[in-house]
Amino acid sequence: MPVVGKLEPFDAETNWSEYRERVEQYFIANDVKDEKRRAVLLTCFGPATYSLLRNLLAHVKPSEASLETIFEVLGEHFSLKPSEVVASFKFNSRMRHEGETAADFFACLNKLADDCGFGAFRNRMLRDRIVGGINDEMIQRRLLEIPDLTLDLAKKTVVAMEAAKKDSQMLSTSIQPNLASANAVSRDAAVKPKRKTGTISCSRCGGEHYATQCRHASTTCHKCRAKGHLARVCKGKTADATAGCPTTSTRIPKLVHTLDEAGQSQDVSLPEVYEMWEMTSSAVDGQPFRVEVTVNGTPLLMELDTGASVSVVSEETFRREFPSRQLDPSRVMLESYSGELSPVQGSLTATVRLGNRDCQDILYVVPGTCPSLLGRGWMKGLGIELSKAKDVNVVTSVANL
Repeated sequence: MPVVGKLEPFDAETNWSEYRERVEQYFIANDVKDEKRRAVLLTCFGPATYSLLRNLLAHVKPSEASLETIFEVLGEHFSLKPSEVVASFKFNSRMRHEGETAADFFACLNKLADDCGFGAFRNRMLRDRIVGGINDEMIQRRLLEIPDLTLDLAKKTVVAMEAAKKDSQMLSTSIQPNLASANAVSRDAAVKPKRKTGTISCSRCGGEHYATQCRHASTTCHKCRAKGHLARVCKGKTADATAGCPTTSTRIPKLVHTLDEAGQSQDVSLPEVYEMWEMTSSAVDGQPFRVEVTVNGTPLLMELDTGASVSVVSEETFRREFPSRQLDPSRVMLESYSGELSPVQGSLTATVRLGNRDCQDILYVVPGTCPSLLGRGWMKGLGIELSKAKDVNVVTSVANL
């Protein structure tokens, strides 16, 4: 009869109770008869454990002792009850390690709790340790927001958020090459699909439908600021050109990031794309102009960027300045001068104030670190005119402008 499994010699560094459980299952799996179980066990012990057993049994040989006596003697020797104080210290000090899955973290906490003597408070202590030791600020904040949090709910929340985070990272990685390929020929080709001869072309968005059926009848054009059409079909002049903002012909690399919006097609399911250009800096001695504004009640020092149609901050700045604020999902993509596309981390609706002026607009959050950029939309809403700021390095109020 073939042998099922393998019974290794006992290692004193491992748990005796677990080894005994494995021995008993080995006997059952291989139909070892009662009279042979002692002999099989002694054969598998190894020299170190066998010698220890002889010393513990004193004047009785291991082959003469009953199987239950052998289990009991070795159990008393190896299964010394640990200090609850030490066990509780290890439990309360346990943090989730870098790269450790939530399931592995839960399993380790369960094992550590066995020797702590928590009794009826076991589930509560496990819940609190998960919250305190999860080692992820976003997940921890979410757990703290849940009223009447239970152990099961805490586990489900952690697993769900961990899976969502992993999926989001995979999506961010895969969407960049796909969109870059779509924009390989030209930016206009990406948002303007080729049309068959004789098909209808909407004058508002370029889609294959009548203008009277277009959902962009009240959309504001980001090129001329007029309502009723998208920038990609606009035939007018840019509003920023008439306001004295730099044009494409004045762009000089390696100075200031610029964000220009590319229109979104109604017929092609693509995210909004904002180009990240580099333009002439409106600075003195190479230093950018900065202005301190209040964003949702929080003071924030930002660089004036006349070439940016949107305002952005880094994820690092967002987490530091707005620790309790959740980001809204966003499909906006930032396109660099070389054509490389990068997704934003998210966005939030912000109320920004400078002096006695305030406005409400979208603030985009980008991964990593970068300067906080105040774009043209915010400048217009706050009444900032850069042409009047040639002799200052730091702007602190509307009056200084």
